[in-house]
Parts: sequence; structure tokens; C-alpha cells
Amino acid sequence: MEEKYLNAPAEEPEEPETPQRREPTREEKAKKRRRKRILKAVFWIAVLGVAAWFFLFGNDVISFRGIKNFFIETFTTTKDDQVATLNGTSVIDVRLMGSDVLVLSDIGVMLMSGSGRELLTAQHGCASPAVVSCGDRFLVFDRGGARWELYSKDGLMREGAAEYDIIDAAVASNGAMALVTSSKSYHNEVHYYDSDGAETYVWYSADNYIYKVGMRYNGKAFTALGMSSDGGESAVIAFMFDPRSKNEPFRAQLGGNIFYYVSYKGSNVTLIGAESAVTLNDEGETENTYDYEGMALKGYSATDDRTVLVFSKYGVGRDHTVVSLDSDGELYASADVSVDFRSVSAGKSGVTLLGSHEVFVFSKKLEQESESETSADGSFACISGDNVFVFGVGSITKIAV
Repeated sequence: MEEKYLNAPAEEPEEPETPQRREPTREEKAKKRRRKRILKAVFWIAVLGVAAWFFLFGNDVISFRGIKNFFIETFTTTKDDQVATLNGTSVIDVRLMGSDVLVLSDIGVMLMSGSGRELLTAQHGCASPAVVSCGDRFLVFDRGGARWELYSKDGLMREGAAEYDIIDAAVASNGAMALVTSSKSYHNEVHYYDSDGAETYVWYSADNYIYKVGMRYNGKAFTALGMSSDGGESAVIAFMFDPRSKNEPFRAQLGGNIFYYVSYKGSNVTLIGAESAVTLNDEGETENTYDYEGMALKGYSATDDRTVLVFSKYGVGRDHTVVSLDSDGELYASADVSVDFRSVSAGKSGVTLLGSHEVFVFSKKLEQESESETSADGSFACISGDNVFVFGVGSITKIAV
């Protein structure tokens, strides 16, 4: 008979065997490597595709609106399509905004695609309208009046009226803007509005007449040009503002050269004057000066990275010289052209020169690419993609190049 003992030690349970981890087969390892290579290839194709898209079509396409317009342009338009109807009688200014064309007339403002299709139109109600643009923002204002209107490419963002008459204005890509106005107690007032439309900085000029302003692309700095008179001699001063600091602007003395235009190229400030073009760094120091050497400046156009100047060789006649300066103010290219000069426009697709009966297209290196006849009433011309647009009295003409 089997005997059982109450205090006998319990038998220890047997430990389960640990399953051996199976090494993947050679075929499984190869399949895993192939999967990683495919995922990596898809990733880099996507990155390169976005980069190529940006390079070819600009950052105005990297948006829902831009992608929609790109496909509309690609699949629904032809070179024979009619261009938009001009909203107004006389064209006051034409600006390139990426691949789109911004047209300011005596009555309204219109945004047009690279094929000539109307994208946006609005009436401005300004007696002396002017327009400035940056990125996909543009600001219409009444020079000598109080009204201003801020737009994106999708339409009106906000509008308002200054307390005093507007002398000049500038806008950044995020919608920040600066207004130079007259004043009751000072020569001028400079007002800065942030990207939300809040006025965050005001500066009063007691000693100088401020007449021109330009703003950095991101809206974090702007420069105003002021003029003073001492002993009958005029001098220009560049006032360089950092609106975030709320401090007094930095001052850079520019001498007696009268400057017509101020803009930013990166952190550098480009000034176009009657006698020379000057490039300042962000500390107000002169980086470069391009002297005209006695040639008469007849016209100019500027992009984010270039400045194009047109000179009359002898002051009168058809002989002109076209000069392109890079973002540092260094000479990039030049060309001679015989033309009854009217206007110049620089953009991504090249440089357009309009004469009384012809329009010339140059590459960025100022190599002539085409010449076309045009009507005698043209006042502005520009190139976008494969099309040249000539703006006349109440009309827009498209020329395929």
C-alpha cells in the first residue's frame, strides 16, 4: 500500500521549455530588405517631387489654391484662350506675383493667371491708387488719401483708413504692413501693423520728410527714406526699423543722391537712385554701389533676388543699355538694345522691355530671346510662363513666345 505523508515536500513543477527563436530564412531577410528599399525610394521620390514642383512653379503653387489653379491651367486652357477683360480704362501698375499677374487700373485691381485667366477682381474706390505686393499679399492704397485695402490671392483680407493722408506704404508676405502718412504736429508719421492687423509701432518724424518705405519679406524689419535740407542742400537718410524692439530707428546717411525706390533682398536693402544704386546691409553699412557713370536712368524693376535698370546711352534717342544687378548689388549681366523705351518688367521667366511698337523678351542673363510687334498704346508689358502680356488703353494683349 502506498504511503502518503502530510508533511512531505511538494514536488516542484517542471519549467516549461522556452521556445527557440527561429532565425528568419534568407528569403525572408531579402524580402524585408526589399520592403525597406521600396519605402525609402518612395520617400525620396516624394521629397524630390516637391522640390521639383517648387522649383518649376514657385511657392505660390504649394497650396490648395495653387494646385487647383495649376490643374485648371494645364487641362482646361489653350494658347488661343482669350485673356481677361481689363477692369478699367488706364493701367497704372503691373506686378508679377509668382506665376500670376497683378494689374492695377484707375477703377479696380485684378489678378490674372499665367494664361490670362481672371482669378480675382475688385474695385478699389481710390482717387490716386497705388499698389505694393510681397509673396501672395498685396496692398492697394490711396496715395494722398486715407483708404487702404489688404488682399491675399483669395480676396480682401481687411481694409481701413489712416488718420492722415498716405504718402507711401509697404507690405510683407504675412500681411504685416507699414504706412507713411502726413501728420498734424510732425513732418510725418510711420505706422506699423503686424500680421493680425494690430498697430504695434508708431514713429514720428520731426526733422525729415519721409517719402518712401520698403519692408523685409517676413515683416520683421522695414526701411524708410527721409529727406532733409541744410543750407539749401538736400540729403537723404535711410531710417532702418526693427518694430519688435520699439526703439528709435537706425540712421544711415546717403548723401545728396535722390532715391526713388527701396526694397529688401534677404537682409540687404536695395536703393535705386538718380545717380547710383546702393546696397546696404542690415546695420546700415554700404555693401556696394553701382555708379551710373552719367547715364540717364529711364526705368527699373526689381524681384526678390535681382534689380534691372534701363539707361539711355545719350539721354535721347533709341539707344539703351539694360543692366541686371544681383542681390548684393554686383553687376550680373548687361545688354544693349535699340528701342523707343516705355517700361521694363523683371520676373521668374525673364525680362520684358516695351517700346512704342515692339516688345522684347530677355533671359535672366539678358540674352535676347524674342521680339514681337505690338500696338502703339501699350504702357506696360510682362512675361509669365510662355506668354507676354501687353497692357494698353482698356485692353490686354497676349503674345505667345
